[in-house]
Amino acid sequence: MLINGVDIPIEPNADLSFCDLSYTDLSNSNLRGANLRRANLTGTNLSGSILINANLDNAYMGRVDLTNADLSNANIREAYLLEAKLEGAIIPRANFDERGYTFHVKMTKEEVIFIAGCRKFNYTEAFLHWAYPIYPDRNRGNFYVLHCKLYYNVWRGLYGDS
Repeated sequence: MLINGVDIPIEPNADLSFCDLSYTDLSNSNLRGANLRRANLTGTNLSGSILINANLDNAYMGRVDLTNADLSNANIREAYLLEAKLEGAIIPRANFDERGYTFHVKMTKEEVIFIAGCRKFNYTEAFLHWAYPIYPDRNRGNFYVLHCKLYYNVWRGLYGDS
């Protein structure tokens, strides 16, 4: 794909680190395993894209459109997501606990969904499950509750109280 006169490979496992992809339409792209570390993705349309196992460490993603994108197991550590569109996106926390469970968050305008192992909860259900006094591993339960609260507050900031 030609971006600013440069042929840039938009494909699985592409090395796009440090690239300026701002305001580019990459909707429905397959960027599985791509290295987007420190890429400038300001205003980029990544809606419907596959970003499974992608490295988005320190990527600048202000106003990026991630609607219905799959970021399962992606590294989004220190990614800048101010004003990002996240409706329907699957947002990861890989290898979340000692059992190797991954923790995903899916946001829509109506609700935020938390997925861990075989569990799929809305905020209230997640809180009732992991904060329950007799949950088998209190430390793990507290860890999940903390992250549910954090992502719930992100959702409230994006969509308000629906």
